[in-house]
Amino acid sequence: MENENIEMNDLDAEEIQSTSDAVEKTSNENKVSFFEKIKNYFVPKGIHLEMLRYKPNKASFNIGILGFVFLCLGYCTFYSSTNIPIGKVEGFKLLGSTEPGYFLGIDILFNILIMLFMLYSCIRMKAYYISQGAVSIGLGVFDLVRTFFLPLALRRCNVMTPIIYTCVTIFYIISGTCSIIAGLLSVCKGSLLKKYLLSLKESE
Repeated sequence: MENENIEMNDLDAEEIQSTSDAVEKTSNENKVSFFEKIKNYFVPKGIHLEMLRYKPNKASFNIGILGFVFLCLGYCTFYSSTNIPIGKVEGFKLLGSTEPGYFLGIDILFNILIMLFMLYSCIRMKAYYISQGAVSIGLGVFDLVRTFFLPLALRRCNVMTPIIYTCVTIFYIISGTCSIIAGLLSVCKGSLLKKYLLSLKESE
């Protein structure tokens, strides 16, 4: 009787050990690194690729809108806190000109156009439009480099304070980064979805 109990206990221990080994193996297989998750998010495969047919690209839309909000913050901070004089300004020099007034009008016009294009791109990227993703990337790159032109020139001649220049730079960098990420998502997912739909047509 005692031998039977010992054998039963040994069998139970083996079953428990095999079960725990199987659970550990499954959990190890399900573990995905952070970079792998990012890759899968930008380059979906399998069932995730199929799901793109039925889900809007909310990620690009939301990130693009976030970029739009920070662009507005940068614009408002710039023009509400900086008194740009008309005429020649000592120490100001941009593209060979010493008068910031000309660039003021151009910058305002550019900001209006960029805001309109960003909103339009966000709406179109929601439907995986590749071209609008490319536009969003271009707008993001422009936001990243724009602080090295008019804002930097105004800072060098002390028209813009260091705090305001820092805030404007941070807002524009965040806006540009968001626009680039949103555009990359739209281009990557849109291209994969397009290829997937073409492969489905060919297989029919």
